[in-house]
Formats: sequence, C-alpha cells, structure tokens
Amino acid sequence: MTDAEGFTAGSMSAANADVFATALDRQAEMDLIRDLREWCRSRLGLRPGATAVDVGCGTGAELLELARLVQPGGRAIGVDANQPMLAIARHRSSGIPGVEVVAGEASELGRLESGSVDAIVCERVVQHLTYDPVRAFREFARVLAPAGVLAVTDTDWSSARLVVRGDEAATEYLRELREKLPVRPLANQLAGLKLEEYCVAAGLEVVARRTGTLGNLAAALLQGARDGILALAAAHLTPGERDEAARTLNAVLDDGRLELTVDLYAVLARRPLAHS
Repeated sequence: MTDAEGFTAGSMSAANADVFATALDRQAEMDLIRDLREWCRSRLGLRPGATAVDVGCGTGAELLELARLVQPGGRAIGVDANQPMLAIARHRSSGIPGVEVVAGEASELGRLESGSVDAIVCERVVQHLTYDPVRAFREFARVLAPAGVLAVTDTDWSSARLVVRGDEAATEYLRELREKLPVRPLANQLAGLKLEEYCVAAGLEVVARRTGTLGNLAAALLQGARDGILALAAAHLTPGERDEAARTLNAVLDDGRLELTVDLYAVLARRPLAHS
C-alpha cells in the first residue's frame, strides 16, 4: 500500500499501522466480514500442497486461515505494499509452516510464476487502487493456474448511509446534508459493484457472487465520518447550517445512536482451462 500509484493508504507509519491493525482486528469479528471470508474460503477448493495468495494481506489474519487449508506441503503467500503492515503480518505468522509474507502490489506480482497459484483472495483492496483495476485482475489471471480461483471482496461506497437509530427525521436530515456536500470519493468507490466487470475484462469466468450490508462500525470510523462532514460543511454551508450540522452529529454520536452502513460484494471467478 505504499507504491506511488498503488493504494491511497500510502506511506503508513508504524504507529498508524498499529491503529489500523486494531481496526482490522475489530472488523474481523463482525458477522458480515466473518461470513464473507468463510463463504469465499469454502469455495477456493484448497487442499494440502496447494499454493494460495492473499493480496493486501494486512495483519495476516486470513493468511493464517489459508495456511491451515494448504498444509501439509503447501504455501500461503501474503502480499502487502505497506512495510509496517508487513512487519505485523510477519510477526503474527512467525513459525507457521508454509507461510511467506512479501512486499508487493496488486498489479505487480512478478515474484510469482505464471500459472503457479491455485487460489487468490483479495479483500477490500480494489477500492484503493488509483490505476485501472483491470491491471490488477489481469495480473491475478496471469499467476492463477488453469481452473484456479480468485475470491475478491470489496465495498460499494456509493451505498454508504448514515442512520440515526430510532429517529427517521434525523436520518433524513443527514441524507439531505450529505447531498449538499461535495463528498470526495475514494480512488474507486464503486469497486464492489464493478468486481464482475473487472473479472470478465481480465478473462476470468465469474462462478459465484454474494452481497451483504456492513454496519456496527467502530466508533473511530464514525467519528472520522463526522469530522469529514463537518470539514466540508465549514467550506460549503452557511454559519447557521454548519452549527446545525455540528449539533446534530455530535448529539447522535455522543449518545451512540449514529450508524454507518455500507454494502459489500464478494465475487468468485475462475481462470478457464484455456486462458489466453
């Protein structure tokens, strides 16, 4: 996640990596994240001796699950572009047979030979790519063995919705507030919606799909959403509108009624036996 034209996560300090890792650990306990990971993992067809790759492995949590499936005799390779995250993944996977954690980026898996990988997982990485994501999917297709499987999961940030539990009027107010503000999107905020398109463009055959809505996000993320909205409000709204926005957001955040929901998509695709 440090490549100049790679992930917007960019250069991450060790301190920021620790905070990010804590957030990822919390997310891993969320029902939807756990269910989507298990759904993908159960369809990879991994057996002892196979080779699996986790692109954007983060803390290495899913990498360890892949390692369990390919042992004995297999390889579970974690790839990440952020050096501090690599250090965390290496520490957590130390001593686990068959695990490798390497620096790399989604569109440049050059250390992996063509057709050498049985399965790839890639979770919530595509949304951060600042180049054409098809480049990464073509690289996935290159390294996959014939009939190898890609399991890719990502977010549709256009579906994000701020909800105030038990207060439809406040929820509607926040919806109207967001519509007034020029919210800057992620590099690829529609990633979840476009996963199948990217697979097909790379010559992969989509074989299964699943969707779900993620809620109960961490307080820090909700605070970040509030701060971002208020920063935009300061630049684009009248003083009276800014004050009303601050009062509403602070009140519903302080009493724990603010929720942010967003849709996630998981897609399974297979490299055809005859791949050009």
